[in-house]
Amino acid sequence: MKRLIGILFLIFSLTPLAFSATSGSFCPVSGEETNGKITQTYNGKTYSFCCPKCVKNFKDNPEKYLNSAASQAPAEAHVH
Repeated sequence: MKRLIGILFLIFSLTPLAFSATSGSFCPVSGEETNGKITQTYNGKTYSFCCPKCVKNFKDNPEKYLNSAASQAPAEAHVH
C-alpha cells in the first residue's frame, strides 16, 4: 500500500511539469489554447494546434496563418 501511495504521489507531483512546456500555446488557425498534443513543424518551428482540422487548414496554406493579424485572435469558429 505504501508503494502505491508513493507511485501516485510521484505521478501527481510531476503532472504540472508535463504540461508547463505547452501551457499558454495558441493555435495559429483558430486562436484557441492548445494542450501541445497536436503539433506540426513548418520551416523548422513546431506549432501546436487545437484539433486535426486546424492542422489540415495550416498545411493547405501555412503562410496565411503565420503572416496574418488574424493569427492573434480566433479566425474561424469550429466545433471539436
